[in-house]
Amino acid sequence: MIRAFLLTVFFILGSFAGVLAQGTAFGIKAGLNFSSMKGPSEFSSAELGSETSKFIPGFHLGPTFTYDITDKVGLQVELLYSQKGNKYRFSSETGHYRSFLTSDLNNKVLDPTVWAIGDKSVILNVNTGHLALPVMFFYNITSNLRLGAGLELNALLHATGNGQLAFEGQVQNGPNSEVMLDRFTTILEYNYNKDKAGAPAVFDDPLAEVLNPSRAGTSAGSELLDPIYFPQRVKAYFLEAEKNGRAFNLLDLGANVDLAYVFNSGLYFNLRGSYGLLDSTNNTYDFSEYQLTDPVNGDLSRVARSDKDASVSIQVSVGFTF
Repeated sequence: MIRAFLLTVFFILGSFAGVLAQGTAFGIKAGLNFSSMKGPSEFSSAELGSETSKFIPGFHLGPTFTYDITDKVGLQVELLYSQKGNKYRFSSETGHYRSFLTSDLNNKVLDPTVWAIGDKSVILNVNTGHLALPVMFFYNITSNLRLGAGLELNALLHATGNGQLAFEGQVQNGPNSEVMLDRFTTILEYNYNKDKAGAPAVFDDPLAEVLNPSRAGTSAGSELLDPIYFPQRVKAYFLEAEKNGRAFNLLDLGANVDLAYVFNSGLYFNLRGSYGLLDSTNNTYDFSEYQLTDPVNGDLSRVARSDKDASVSIQVSVGFTF
């Protein structure tokens, strides 16, 4: 689909190459983006939990090229730096957590086999930067009012995420199985392009010192288990043994519709909506936040989600053609 889009752009520009002197205008535009991600929720009912993606503000800026094919129909090609992203929110009383340290604090090695289930909430604001190439055909409804439709190719330049994860619950396996954990918070500092797999985490003070039921009341007296530690701050791929691409795909393709009001001076105002046609995320890292394969029978492996997360955005712009 992306290859066909690029071939179409080159064909259109090549077709007009010999006649671009007439009916041609260059310009610049800038404005605000309000973007989010559209995808299926993990939960079939509100009783199980909540997973939402809300709009986050950004901006766009770049040059434009306009060609009037006829008095009524024209073409506008833009090359923009465009900020997108979303505000991700997750909450469930049966969420899972896996990133504890139970020994060897000096080496700061996580034990990926220790899981807990309980009250989990995630707040994560994702910001992505793209080089956007919108190709819009427009129709002049009146001398000032213009309706447009087209496609937009986005190449990812950078992607970051910042937020926090809060958790309290019960350890499911390992030497501290069935131990209750008090509520704690881990800071999320993600650079999806640069972070490496298994990036070191920063550990806070011991989360809990708990009584080992198997030793309580014996002749040796009540003894404490080794402290359980949790990471204070983590990077994007800290739970992964190896990095297999990035969390967000390099290229995305969107369908656009817009409406513009053009003044005789060349100044114009533009309102545009865009909907992603491809999956913006890499399903390699797309796992359920609360489901495990079969925790009752001891299978605590993560459940993959092979869904489509489409980028959606609304743009409000002001531009000028020369």
